[in-house]
Amino acid sequence: MVMRISTSMMYDRGVNQLSTLQSNLLRTQMQLSTGRRVLTPADDPVASARALEVTQSQEMNEQFSLNRQTARSSLDQVDTTLQTVGEVYTDIQDTLIKAGNPGLSPADREILAVELEATMQDLLGLANSADGTGNYLFAGYKSTTQPFALTSTGANYYGDQGQRELRVGSTRTLGISASGSEIFEQNITGNGTFLTKPDPGNAARGGSGIISPGTVADANQLTGHNYTVEFQTSATGVLQYRVLDDTLTTEPVPFTDFKAGEPITFDGVTYECRQGHTTLPGWEPPLVLALWLPIK
Repeated sequence: MVMRISTSMMYDRGVNQLSTLQSNLLRTQMQLSTGRRVLTPADDPVASARALEVTQSQEMNEQFSLNRQTARSSLDQVDTTLQTVGEVYTDIQDTLIKAGNPGLSPADREILAVELEATMQDLLGLANSADGTGNYLFAGYKSTTQPFALTSTGANYYGDQGQRELRVGSTRTLGISASGSEIFEQNITGNGTFLTKPDPGNAARGGSGIISPGTVADANQLTGHNYTVEFQTSATGVLQYRVLDDTLTTEPVPFTDFKAGEPITFDGVTYECRQGHTTLPGWEPPLVLALWLPIK
């Protein structure tokens, strides 16, 4: 069988071949200009999938790098703020030690009290520090809520216990904030086991005694009760004291002569009480009654 090829067919084949060559040329030029062998997933599905994985991994690493920079910046702010807080605490400690000087007059102590009030404002400002983007450093997850607000008795915390985190690696997260409650409120009260404090009416009664923070003499004898240590001067001019168990509300016990320099010990607790204005760590005169409160 003889197949006849017409002139038009020959021209058509030539044009098609030229179109194919031109298309291949354009594709090669695009590969050279983009630096990519696979231009579309149809060119090489397997290689295209692998390239997508590499691209996604690269973008994730770039995001992790950005997160690390953000975390470093936030932690630097937290660190700087806490260093300043430490300096403020040192100033407070120095002021309290200065206030224990027996040679100071009431007017001098009033000046120190005003100084402490100003320091409280400084400390409150540090506790409410922000990161420059409207987020508070010590509010926990409530980053847009001011963590501390001044009250008549100190300050209240309105944040939560959370710690904001950023993912800085495929399997690693890093905290970028702190809970104000953990930093500013979870401090040891008293000596860590119980708390001694003066009765609010001591000044009006003209009391001039002081009390130490106390220590645990025997942990096995601790009752967890509240106690009142009451002092009086007998008819013969002898200073006396008695210990009342406020939890049991027992009948008042007789007074015992107080011997200067000897600690008062009862139910596993011991501490010192002294007359006059001799300052013990953490206490200032005057004092007549001392309340012992167990720490919950």
